[in-house]
This record gives sequence, C-alpha cells and structure tokens, in this order.
Amino acid sequence: MSADNFGFNSLFGFCESFSATRFCRFCECTRAEADHVFTKCRLKLRSRKSYDEAVSQVATPLYDVQLTGVKSIVY
Repeated sequence: MSADNFGFNSLFGFCESFSATRFCRFCECTRAEADHVFTKCRLKLRSRKSYDEAVSQVATPLYDVQLTGVKSIVY
C-alpha cells in the first residue's frame, strides 16, 4: 500500500493534523517531545496493545483524542 502521511492517517483512523498533540502513527511522542527527540531509540513506539487500548476507548464519552492520536475505529 502506498499513501502520503495525511492519507494513511485518515485511512487508518489516526489524527490527520500534524499539529495535533500525538500526531505520529509510529510512536506515541507528543509534539513537544518530537521537537527534542532525535533518535528512534528514545521514542516510545506504538504497540498493538496500546493501539487496541486506544481503540477500545474511542467510543466512550470522556475519550480525548489528544491523549492517543487515534481518532476513529477502522473496521
């Protein structure tokens, strides 16, 4: 599959805005952390478990997309 960042994030339920707090589909860094972290080894990569936990919370009333970067459930 080939897609640009916006298209891929949109297609798979992540935030499309790269000014969002958690904008990256690969890691869980915040915008502020991304400005200071320059090596992959210092990033907390997304895992299947963290993604599944975010998806399980998306439909709850108190869910805040800014905490995870996962905006919607993709079936």
